[in-house]
Amino acid sequence: MNLFVDFEFTPTDSVLESIAESNSELVIRVPLLLTLERSIVCYSVFIGDGAEESVDSLRKEDTITSIRIVDRPANALLVSLELPLRTGSLLGNIANLRVEIVEAVKTSETWLFRLRCPNYEILHEFVERCERNDHGVHVERVYESASDQGLLNAVLTPQQEVALRVACDAGYFCVPRESSLKELSDELDVSDSAVSQRLRRGTNALLSMLFDGT
Repeated sequence: MNLFVDFEFTPTDSVLESIAESNSELVIRVPLLLTLERSIVCYSVFIGDGAEESVDSLRKEDTITSIRIVDRPANALLVSLELPLRTGSLLGNIANLRVEIVEAVKTSETWLFRLRCPNYEILHEFVERCERNDHGVHVERVYESASDQGLLNAVLTPQQEVALRVACDAGYFCVPRESSLKELSDELDVSDSAVSQRLRRGTNALLSMLFDGT
Protein backbone atom coordinates (compact mmCIF):
# COMPACT_ATOMS: atom_id res chain seq x y z
CA MET A 1 0.00 0.00 0.00
CA ASN A 2 1.21 3.49 -0.85
CA LEU A 3 0.22 5.95 1.84
CA PHE A 4 0.70 9.67 1.23
CA VAL A 5 0.83 12.45 3.79
CA ASP A 6 0.88 16.22 3.21
CA PHE A 7 2.15 18.36 6.06
CA GLU A 8 3.35 21.85 6.82
CA PHE A 9 6.60 22.25 8.70
CA THR A 10 7.95 25.36 10.42
CA PRO A 11 11.75 24.92 10.36
CA THR A 12 13.41 24.10 13.66
CA ASP A 13 15.87 21.90 11.80
CA SER A 14 19.00 24.05 11.34
CA VAL A 15 19.69 22.82 7.80
CA LEU A 16 16.18 23.44 6.44
CA GLU A 17 16.09 26.76 8.28
CA SER A 18 19.39 27.79 6.68
CA ILE A 19 18.13 26.81 3.22
CA ALA A 20 14.89 28.73 3.75
CA GLU A 21 16.70 31.85 4.97
CA SER A 22 19.31 31.83 2.18
CA ASN A 23 16.89 33.67 -0.14
CA SER A 24 13.23 34.25 0.68
CA GLU A 25 12.37 34.89 -3.00
CA LEU A 26 13.66 31.59 -4.38
CA VAL A 27 11.50 28.57 -5.11
CA ILE A 28 13.31 25.64 -3.50
CA ARG A 29 12.33 22.00 -3.95
CA VAL A 30 13.81 18.86 -2.37
CA PRO A 31 12.97 15.97 -4.72
CA LEU A 32 15.46 13.37 -3.43
CA LEU A 33 17.05 12.31 -0.14
CA LEU A 34 19.75 9.63 0.00
CA THR A 35 20.89 8.00 3.25
CA LEU A 36 24.53 7.01 3.68
CA GLU A 37 26.11 5.34 6.71
CA ARG A 38 26.65 8.54 8.68
CA SER A 39 25.26 11.28 6.48
CA ILE A 40 22.35 12.40 4.31
CA VAL A 41 22.65 13.67 0.75
CA CYS A 42 19.87 16.13 0.02
CA TYR A 43 19.31 17.00 -3.65
CA SER A 44 17.62 20.40 -3.95
CA VAL A 45 16.49 22.53 -6.87
CA PHE A 46 16.96 26.30 -6.47
CA ILE A 47 14.72 28.16 -8.94
CA GLY A 48 14.92 31.88 -9.64
CA ASP A 49 17.28 34.82 -9.57
CA GLY A 50 19.89 34.73 -6.84
CA ALA A 51 20.23 30.93 -6.77
CA GLU A 52 24.02 31.10 -7.13
CA GLU A 53 24.33 33.60 -4.26
CA SER A 54 22.08 31.43 -2.10
CA VAL A 55 24.30 28.39 -2.66
CA ASP A 56 27.40 30.45 -1.84
CA SER A 57 25.85 31.57 1.46
CA LEU A 58 25.10 27.94 2.38
CA ARG A 59 28.77 27.01 1.93
CA LYS A 60 29.46 28.93 5.14
CA GLU A 61 27.02 26.86 7.21
CA ASP A 62 28.66 24.54 9.76
CA THR A 63 25.67 22.17 9.59
CA ILE A 64 26.39 21.33 5.93
CA THR A 65 29.36 19.02 5.32
CA SER A 66 29.64 19.68 1.59
CA ILE A 67 27.67 21.40 -1.15
CA ARG A 68 28.10 21.26 -4.92
CA ILE A 69 26.20 22.31 -8.01
CA VAL A 70 25.27 19.20 -10.01
CA ASP A 71 23.53 20.81 -12.99
CA ARG A 72 22.34 24.16 -14.29
CA PRO A 73 18.95 23.86 -16.04
CA ALA A 74 17.30 27.08 -17.23
CA ASN A 75 17.05 29.66 -14.42
CA ALA A 76 17.70 26.98 -11.79
CA LEU A 77 20.42 25.02 -10.02
CA LEU A 78 20.39 21.35 -9.02
CA VAL A 79 22.39 21.26 -5.80
CA SER A 80 23.72 18.37 -3.73
CA LEU A 81 24.00 19.05 0.01
CA GLU A 82 25.62 16.52 2.33
CA LEU A 83 24.94 16.82 6.04
CA PRO A 84 25.46 14.67 9.14
CA LEU A 85 22.78 12.08 9.89
CA ARG A 86 21.12 13.41 13.05
CA THR A 87 18.36 11.16 14.38
CA GLY A 88 16.52 14.03 16.07
CA SER A 89 16.19 16.17 12.94
CA LEU A 90 13.26 16.11 10.54
CA LEU A 91 15.45 14.91 7.66
CA GLY A 92 16.99 12.33 9.98
CA ASN A 93 13.55 10.96 10.85
CA ILE A 94 12.64 10.78 7.17
CA ALA A 95 15.88 8.97 6.35
CA ASN A 96 15.84 6.54 9.30
CA LEU A 97 12.23 5.45 8.71
CA ARG A 98 12.78 5.03 4.95
CA VAL A 99 10.01 7.49 4.19
CA GLU A 100 10.16 8.82 0.62
CA ILE A 101 9.95 12.51 -0.23
CA VAL A 102 7.51 13.00 -3.10
CA GLU A 103 7.67 16.79 -2.96
CA ALA A 104 9.09 19.41 -0.61
CA VAL A 105 8.57 23.08 -1.39
CA LYS A 106 9.76 26.11 0.57
CA THR A 107 7.24 28.90 1.09
CA SER A 108 8.04 32.29 2.63
CA GLU A 109 7.89 30.99 6.21
CA THR A 110 7.30 27.24 6.12
CA TRP A 111 7.98 24.07 4.14
CA LEU A 112 5.25 22.01 2.48
CA PHE A 113 6.10 18.31 2.39
CA ARG A 114 4.45 15.39 0.64
CA LEU A 115 5.77 12.01 1.79
CA ARG A 116 5.10 8.42 0.77
CA CYS A 117 4.97 5.95 3.67
CA PRO A 118 4.79 2.15 3.35
CA ASN A 119 2.06 1.82 6.02
CA TYR A 120 0.20 3.56 8.84
CA GLU A 121 2.60 2.24 11.49
CA ILE A 122 5.53 4.06 9.87
CA LEU A 123 3.41 7.20 9.48
CA HIS A 124 2.44 7.18 13.17
CA GLU A 125 6.06 6.60 14.19
CA PHE A 126 7.20 9.49 12.00
CA VAL A 127 4.62 11.91 13.46
CA GLU A 128 5.44 10.80 17.02
CA ARG A 129 9.14 11.40 16.47
CA CYS A 130 8.47 14.85 15.04
CA GLU A 131 6.26 15.75 18.01
CA ARG A 132 8.85 14.37 20.43
CA ASN A 133 11.51 16.61 18.92
CA ASP A 134 9.17 19.64 18.74
CA HIS A 135 9.46 20.06 14.96
CA GLY A 136 6.23 22.03 14.54
CA VAL A 137 4.72 19.58 12.02
CA HIS A 138 1.08 20.13 11.06
CA VAL A 139 -0.43 17.18 9.15
CA GLU A 140 -2.90 18.50 6.56
CA ARG A 141 -3.96 15.37 4.68
CA VAL A 142 -3.43 11.59 4.71
CA TYR A 143 -4.64 9.44 1.83
CA GLU A 144 -4.02 6.21 -0.05
CA SER A 145 -2.99 6.26 -3.69
CA ALA A 146 -5.86 3.99 -4.69
CA SER A 147 -8.40 6.84 -4.73
CA ASP A 148 -8.84 9.25 -7.63
CA GLN A 149 -8.13 12.19 -5.34
CA GLY A 150 -5.09 10.36 -4.05
CA LEU A 151 -3.78 9.91 -7.57
CA LEU A 152 -4.33 13.59 -8.24
CA ASN A 153 -2.63 14.61 -5.02
CA ALA A 154 0.25 12.25 -5.73
CA VAL A 155 1.27 14.12 -8.89
CA LEU A 156 0.35 17.72 -8.01
CA THR A 157 1.77 19.89 -5.26
CA PRO A 158 -0.83 21.76 -3.18
CA GLN A 159 0.16 25.02 -4.93
CA GLN A 160 -0.19 23.47 -8.40
CA GLU A 161 -3.63 22.04 -7.60
CA VAL A 162 -4.89 25.37 -6.24
CA ALA A 163 -3.50 27.28 -9.24
CA LEU A 164 -5.09 24.88 -11.73
CA ARG A 165 -8.47 24.96 -9.97
CA VAL A 166 -8.48 28.77 -9.77
CA ALA A 167 -7.44 29.05 -13.43
CA CYS A 168 -10.11 26.58 -14.54
CA ASP A 169 -12.85 28.32 -12.52
CA ALA A 170 -11.79 31.69 -13.93
CA GLY A 171 -11.95 30.46 -17.53
CA TYR A 172 -8.21 30.79 -18.12
CA PHE A 173 -8.19 27.67 -20.31
CA CYS A 174 -11.23 28.71 -22.37
CA VAL A 175 -10.92 29.86 -26.00
CA PRO A 176 -10.84 32.79 -25.96
CA ARG A 177 -9.49 33.21 -22.44
CA GLU A 178 -11.84 34.73 -19.89
CA SER A 179 -9.11 35.77 -17.45
CA SER A 180 -5.46 36.82 -17.61
CA LEU A 181 -2.31 35.65 -15.86
CA LYS A 182 -2.26 38.96 -13.98
CA GLU A 183 -5.79 38.35 -12.64
CA LEU A 184 -4.78 34.86 -11.49
CA SER A 185 -1.67 36.23 -9.78
CA ASP A 186 -3.82 38.79 -7.95
CA GLU A 187 -6.22 36.05 -6.87
CA LEU A 188 -3.42 33.78 -5.61
CA ASP A 189 -1.32 36.67 -4.25
CA VAL A 190 1.87 35.50 -6.00
CA SER A 191 3.86 36.78 -8.97
CA ASP A 192 2.86 36.23 -12.62
CA SER A 193 5.91 34.02 -13.14
CA ALA A 194 5.04 31.85 -10.12
CA VAL A 195 1.48 31.30 -11.41
CA SER A 196 2.75 30.50 -14.90
CA GLN A 197 5.27 28.03 -13.50
CA ARG A 198 2.67 26.27 -11.33
CA LEU A 199 0.24 25.98 -14.25
CA ARG A 200 2.88 24.62 -16.64
CA ARG A 201 4.37 22.16 -14.14
CA GLY A 202 0.93 21.04 -12.96
CA THR A 203 -0.33 20.54 -16.51
CA ASN A 204 2.82 18.60 -17.40
CA ALA A 205 2.42 16.38 -14.32
CA LEU A 206 -1.23 15.60 -15.12
CA LEU A 207 -0.51 14.85 -18.79
CA SER A 208 2.43 12.63 -17.84
CA MET A 209 0.20 10.67 -15.45
CA LEU A 210 -2.51 10.35 -18.12
CA PHE A 211 -0.26 9.22 -20.97
CA ASP A 212 1.90 6.95 -18.82
CA GLY A 213 -1.23 5.12 -17.74
CA THR A 214 -2.49 4.44 -21.28
